[in-house]
Amino acid sequence: MRVSTIVALFVAICVSASADQGRVEIGPADTFPIVIDEPGSYVLTADLHVTTVATNAIEIAVNDVDLDLGGHVIRGPGPGSPDQAFGIWAPSRSGCSIRNGSITEIYRGIYIGSSAAAGFIGGNRLSNLTVSDCSGSAVQIRGGTARDIVVFNAGITNPSFYAFEADNSSLSNVTVRSSSRGMNLVRGTAENCLAENNDGTGITAESMTMSGCAAIGNGENGFGVIGGTVLSSCIAIDNDGVGIYLLSGSNNNVINCTGSDNGANIVGCGDGNGCHQNYLP
Repeated sequence: MRVSTIVALFVAICVSASADQGRVEIGPADTFPIVIDEPGSYVLTADLHVTTVATNAIEIAVNDVDLDLGGHVIRGPGPGSPDQAFGIWAPSRSGCSIRNGSITEIYRGIYIGSSAAAGFIGGNRLSNLTVSDCSGSAVQIRGGTARDIVVFNAGITNPSFYAFEADNSSLSNVTVRSSSRGMNLVRGTAENCLAENNDGTGITAESMTMSGCAAIGNGENGFGVIGGTVLSSCIAIDNDGVGIYLLSGSNNNVINCTGSDNGANIVGCGDGNGCHQNYLP
């Protein structure tokens, strides 16, 4: 295993790395990105601070990497940074795990996985992470699982971005607060997720199975349900738009959900969508 740092003119800069119980330690670094180019287990032993623009902090260039942030913080150039950089960049990867730390003040926090065109090779895992103060999306996962994730203050300079985006993934205990938009979820499952006090829609869902999720105090719709989605035991409260908006003729089902104090509590029932045993005072 090795950790390499790429610099201009391909000059190698040494980064502290040593074995610890089979893991490679990634220590303090002054030059970025840090590139992980061999499978294995890695642990961050210090906070990282990227001060140059348009520069990723960590790039995962191979499959089957376990990256433990060790409770440390990856920090970018500052909130609202327009530089197109990522805290962790892991495109077209599978079997990778990122966990136990924070990413803040960078353009985008984490991108991991593969696209639908690549067949969602997936098997990636995100857990126990806090991502905040991002100009664009905080987390994007394509093919994998995400649990115990907190996102806030994302989309600072890009209000069209969702703070959290997932495709072909399973989510549990994901929270998005105080961002431009909450979550955009496609083809997967979500359990006990929360979108709260976001400027736009709380949760947009397509081909999802969702249970125990909540959309509270968002500036537009709580749930925007596009098609092929089941919401069960979900809550929409105090959203400025519709609590649960169902696109007409889209084969959605809403079961045992609660909507109250929204602009309208639920729209689209009975028009190609099913609504059963919901509480809508």
